[in-house]
Amino acid sequence: MINNKVFREFLKIFKVHLFVDWFFRFFPRQGTFGAYTYPVASLEAWLVEKEIFKGGIYDGVFDLSQVETFADLGCNRGFFSVWLAEKSQRKLKGILVEANPALIPEVDRLLKKNGFDCMSVFNGAAGAGLDGGEVEILVPPTDVGAGLKTATERSLSGDKCDLVKVPALCVGDVWRKRFPNGERCGLLKIDIEGAEQTFFEDEQDFLVIVERLVVEVHETMVSLAGVKKILSSKGFSLVKESKEDSETSLIFAERKNG
Repeated sequence: MINNKVFREFLKIFKVHLFVDWFFRFFPRQGTFGAYTYPVASLEAWLVEKEIFKGGIYDGVFDLSQVETFADLGCNRGFFSVWLAEKSQRKLKGILVEANPALIPEVDRLLKKNGFDCMSVFNGAAGAGLDGGEVEILVPPTDVGAGLKTATERSLSGDKCDLVKVPALCVGDVWRKRFPNGERCGLLKIDIEGAEQTFFEDEQDFLVIVERLVVEVHETMVSLAGVKKILSSKGFSLVKESKEDSETSLIFAERKNG
């Protein structure tokens, strides 16, 4: 929903985000979800809060009591880690990846404040190919829909975006360095703005250790049928499919022999 093109146009024309961000700058709010807290200090944070904590877009699909490890690709401000920690009632280990470097300090503070000392945040772009080096991302004024320039430039056409260079990350390499003892990934969340199919094609070594996943599919940039076909070929069964808006679907899947 927060990636909806019409919604972005509304924000751009009426500059709602400028007023809301100004308000939160002077009147920041501390949200709570169960035993954990998170800051709401921008329009984007408020929107993500409404989706994850109020709207419950991830609720009721998987048995999270079995999840001990996770990876969050496109973590934004890290709110998914709060949701998962509360829902699983486990001391989780995981990695969070965010392309927008401006958000990394916010995520780091969130992890430290909640005592998530077994979670680490990394700046870089997933699904950018495995050649290493740097890639260009586009960051809109509201932080809504930041992603690889090659994937998002059409959807963000007309927005006044910042062009930023960030590392191209191999998620499998990051995972193995963080967890050198062969730990599997209990839950993988993917929200990487149109780079989903490239990620699945490139990260096959990582996918084989993933037990469950939820992926936000941006259908103006990626084929929904193509994503489902790739997942099935990699040993995953579809658990749930839902629409966020006319352009975006959420796919929940788990390993067939899980």
